[in-house]
Amino acid sequence: RKILVLVGLLIALFVLVNYVALPIYVNHQGTLPVPNVTGLTMEQARSALSQVGLEPVLADTRPIPDEPPGNVVFQNPGPQSIVKQGRRVYLTVSGGEVLVAVPQLRGRSMRDAKFALERFGLKLGGVTFEPSSQYPENTIVAQSVPAESNIAKGSRVAITVSSGASGGGATAWQ
Repeated sequence: RKILVLVGLLIALFVLVNYVALPIYVNHQGTLPVPNVTGLTMEQARSALSQVGLEPVLADTRPIPDEPPGNVVFQNPGPQSIVKQGRRVYLTVSGGEVLVAVPQLRGRSMRDAKFALERFGLKLGGVTFEPSSQYPENTIVAQSVPAESNIAKGSRVAITVSSGASGGGATAWQ
């Protein structure tokens, strides 16, 4: 009988704490919906969140080519979530396009150049042949984008290839 009374008191205490005391404690500052700040610049998002009493936190920067750098692309908690005033809202912003450094292609074979470009996420563009007394036949003598330049990942780099010292005139290959 004492055990049943003790179990009953424990259940009553649990219900009282869980459904009365905790909600009062959690909601004592009030709740509010989180505004949608995706698509805004980081500064605009900070301002909008601060105005309603939320704390913006930069959580991550991701390379997203379709979004301008500095724009918010994701927020946690999400828009219209009901949160306590003063809550942190974690923001992920776009870093823009992924830029890669162009490798030095001069002096390499076409095959080697193609592999080097692919390693950096670039593509071989047009190929032009011209005579060269300085470089042996089938060696790259020039490239359309200077080495170490930063360009968007996936871009094409055209090359000029030696056709040897006597050459045969300039020709192009696509």
